[in-house]
Amino acid sequence: MSQLEEILVIHHSHLDLGYTHSQPIVEQLHLEFIDQALDLLDGSDGWPEISAPKWTCEVTWPVLDWLSQASDEQIDRFRNYYLSGRIDVCALPFGMTPLLGEGLLPELMKPLQVLKDKLGVVPTTALQHDVNGMPWPVADLLLDSGVEAFFMGINAHCGGAPMPRPGIFDWESPSGRKLTVFNGLHYSMFDQFAKVDENNPETFKAGIEDLQQFLKTQNYDYPFVWISATNPPEAWDNSPPNPELAQQIQQWNDAGGQPRIRFATPTDVLDRFNALPSHELEVKRGDWTDYWNFGCGSTAADTALHKQATESLALADGLRQQGYECQNLDTMRQEAVEHLLRYNEHTWGSDHSVMNPSAHVRSQLILKQRHASEAIERASFLLFDALESLAKNPLQSRGAMEGVLVYNPSSEAFDGPITIPQSWHEDRKRLRCERFAYRARFAKGSDDSYVGPVHLEPGEWKRLPLSGLSPYQPSSLVSHGVMDEPEENVRPETILNEDRSEAVAYIESPFHRIEYHSSTGRLLSVMDKLSQWQLLADHSTLGFFEFVHERPDARFDDRHEAYYKRDIEDERYFRSCWRPDWKVIRETPERVLSHRVEEQGGSVTLVQCLQARGTEMLEQRVTLHSHTARIDLEIEMVKSDCHTPESIYFAFPVCLDTGWKGYFDTVGQGVELDADQLEGSSRGWVTTDRYAAICDQQHGLALFTPDAPMVQFGDFNFGRDIRENCREANPLLLAWPINNYWNTNFPASQPGRVSFRYSLRSFKAQELEKLPNWASEVSSPLQVHPLVSCAGSDQPR
Repeated sequence: MSQLEEILVIHHSHLDLGYTHSQPIVEQLHLEFIDQALDLLDGSDGWPEISAPKWTCEVTWPVLDWLSQASDEQIDRFRNYYLSGRIDVCALPFGMTPLLGEGLLPELMKPLQVLKDKLGVVPTTALQHDVNGMPWPVADLLLDSGVEAFFMGINAHCGGAPMPRPGIFDWESPSGRKLTVFNGLHYSMFDQFAKVDENNPETFKAGIEDLQQFLKTQNYDYPFVWISATNPPEAWDNSPPNPELAQQIQQWNDAGGQPRIRFATPTDVLDRFNALPSHELEVKRGDWTDYWNFGCGSTAADTALHKQATESLALADGLRQQGYECQNLDTMRQEAVEHLLRYNEHTWGSDHSVMNPSAHVRSQLILKQRHASEAIERASFLLFDALESLAKNPLQSRGAMEGVLVYNPSSEAFDGPITIPQSWHEDRKRLRCERFAYRARFAKGSDDSYVGPVHLEPGEWKRLPLSGLSPYQPSSLVSHGVMDEPEENVRPETILNEDRSEAVAYIESPFHRIEYHSSTGRLLSVMDKLSQWQLLADHSTLGFFEFVHERPDARFDDRHEAYYKRDIEDERYFRSCWRPDWKVIRETPERVLSHRVEEQGGSVTLVQCLQARGTEMLEQRVTLHSHTARIDLEIEMVKSDCHTPESIYFAFPVCLDTGWKGYFDTVGQGVELDADQLEGSSRGWVTTDRYAAICDQQHGLALFTPDAPMVQFGDFNFGRDIRENCREANPLLLAWPINNYWNTNFPASQPGRVSFRYSLRSFKAQELEKLPNWASEVSSPLQVHPLVSCAGSDQPR
């Protein structure tokens, strides 16, 4: 190890938008912190350069709020300290989750233009404290925005980090460019080592010696180390500047303490690194897959709304960019973006969310959840307005609708039936506002009709007269029934009784045949008819699309500590607190209460009502179509009120060979499991943008995730400190919509009604490149909108 010459202390307030206080209070406090930082810098004017305090605004969000309210005099003070290097602002808006959709990615950098306009400077560093990862495309986004270095201060609580820490490496972006990463210690670690809160020179000195000894154990080999300080023990997060810290550093330096300690900004750290003799950094490539986001399953209904709003906004943006909007809705769009971004911020609620479900805890959760609801309503209206413009509908009219506008925003061609509400044929008054009311948006009538088929190429729209559309003829290509004798593709071991008294029923399309016990409803076989591939793994103890309730075994430990026994000291020194041998109970449904088959519009659906732990009602729907190889899955449940740790999965045991591979996308970027992930990032569970897939050299199964993004590959992996996934034959692909496994921040329970959509596609291994297009078919479905008039219809494009 090189002789440690300097300790560079980055003094900042870590932004949790909530957690320590309610969200509005946090916003106000951070305005005050910037004012207090300016006062601290004023009060230390004339100090020796080595001890002069500096302040870092770790994200742009509080700075933009402050700039919008500050006086010209205050802004001049800030600008002068910024230009002199005593204040720094880092480039990202907040601590991020990987829920961000591809369309929102550019929004992260828009605040930089405000900083340039107000301060004349654009940040060259970005910083993320607390969070455990970063979607891979963000590396390119930062480089495109002029950012030269990315600082990470991961909190290992229920997570993990790449090694070494502290360390410096080049992160290879998807485009192949390199972003320098300063992989630092968890924030506030200077306070923890030096015991700053004790304000004692002896413990301060002992702490500095401990830090140096620790760096030796890590084979740290730079002449400086950067380390973060906040204002503990009362405010680890959302903390004001700490004048006592400045005094202690000044006393150390005045006494000739070694190594020297100076305040630094991330820009200073980058400059100090660049001043070293030429060096070659290790290159690490792949997605920095986040651990923490399993918490989004604690607000599953809101996460679904957030994902739907993100996609609706993207569709609306696409049409508005072509000039289709009835009115200027820029303000509404910006409000939708703001709510989506706030749901993407990494804080969900109170630090006592699990331990003390008080009114304060409830308020923070409501304030978080509302962002999803606010976003979906605005995004939906933006899409409605764009479709109204494309349809050229008047504000008011009388009579029946003359036609239908169909628009295919996906990357896949559409060739199938569409649904026309019976109300469109009624001769009555028509209002624009009525077309966006609840009945028009959500209510499906039993007398709605299927017409078509309609064919549209990717990105194409058509304005079609209703009079020219024929009723869609129920296709003989979909069918259902009960078999007299099991067919060859039903494995003998799935027959319940030797005398075969349990009849096997089926639903079938041109693409798949699904067989199930006619009495129990349990799925026995899922056959890809085109490739003659049996999707369901042999001898699996789980059925296909099987509900699984998971919880710690109370005979051993049913607390949150069952799978993660937190120890601050262990986390500080990178000793894992995961308990991979935790004792767990997993239960499938107790019984199928009823099942039925529905057939309409060229589709056939198996509907099952189940009795299952953790739910008061559970209905699952499996739909096959005549016009597409997609299998649609729907779940509706009433979740029980449960405050002890639990998870709900939907399992797909897949018949694949040893050595299978996994794939998922993050913010629009495809990632191969393990191969395209940073070492030390989350391998056991991932946050998808639109899809996850698993395949061997012949076949694969893709799971599309329009509502619930969490997925596990291979097996039940939560609580296991996985460095690389096992590749045994017949793996599980697990949809993971619900859990309450966090012991802080996220809510302890989420009772009530919730619904999810998933879709599946079986494919040949050589079709892997089609995954993004198939995903867009699910996330950007066909838009069907009423036409008041078909006069002067545009030519289809």
